[in-house]
Amino acid sequence: MAQKFPILDIIKPIDEIKNKYGSFILINTNFFYGNGNSGLESRFTDLGDGWDSYTVRDDEARLKFVNRWKHEHKIMANFVALIHRLSIVFPNKNFILRPHPGENPDTYRAVFKDVKNVFIVKKGSVSPWIMASDLLIHDGCTTAVEAYIAEVPIINYKSEIDPEIDLELPNQLGVSCRTDVEVIELIKNIN
Repeated sequence: MAQKFPILDIIKPIDEIKNKYGSFILINTNFFYGNGNSGLESRFTDLGDGWDSYTVRDDEARLKFVNRWKHEHKIMANFVALIHRLSIVFPNKNFILRPHPGENPDTYRAVFKDVKNVFIVKKGSVSPWIMASDLLIHDGCTTAVEAYIAEVPIINYKSEIDPEIDLELPNQLGVSCRTDVEVIELIKNIN
């Protein structure tokens, strides 16, 4: 019986991704509170106790949920603005936005409709996408750990800070930027 080499399962998709999209910057989002697959009404339905559930039976838990939702909406709006700006400043560069598995990709398809160099892709394992990319931009996404291991440059776009919500480890890898101007200058320097 021939032995299977798992690395080949990764290399083939990397080549396919590069052939289709060329040189690109990968942007991974992680906003399932603010942009969940289940929709806004479902997100604000009282499902009982749970670490990430909305509830009207516990005021403290409800405010914690709403503050997380608000925080993610601010960050998501900043990411949308950043990506629009990047698509203009770097018209010959492609940008692949990969929503978190718990996010609704249709939100991004709507806000980037007809932007020629922004692609919304939510299929397959993230590993080949990271390895095919020139750079990863994220905020609090654990894919930064994978990018670090793959030696892909990382930008942490920290447009909003809330120490009680933000994930610490992913944002310690790579270079942190607070503004879109900082991100643009860093990309220029990397290129």
